[in-house]
Amino acid sequence: MTVRLVEVERGFVLWGNRFHRKTSDLLELQDEIATAVAGALTVQLADDRPGPGPESREQVDAFLRARQAAATWTERNVSTATELLANALRSSPADPFLSAQLAVAQLKLCYITGPRTAGPHA
Repeated sequence: MTVRLVEVERGFVLWGNRFHRKTSDLLELQDEIATAVAGALTVQLADDRPGPGPESREQVDAFLRARQAAATWTERNVSTATELLANALRSSPADPFLSAQLAVAQLKLCYITGPRTAGPHA
């Protein structure tokens, strides 16, 4: 039996293996295939990996409070979300995630109230 993991979008084979067993060992074969596929899908993460992420607990708190506020499409709540995200972005201006979330909140505010109230970043 041949098993392959394929990235469907590009058709690229990410992993493949061939398994040879007797038909009487199908349960063992199933376990071996499952273990091999799980191992192939495991992502190794280093503790010192670079990448975007919150720089402080305050940013995480601001993001979560903003997301909660923006979930209800009212002018007051979306304005609150925009302010929370703008404040978090001031302390971490290079954070692409916060920038994207602020843009989404500002778009919601534009939709609700019109473009003139979306804020200076719009």
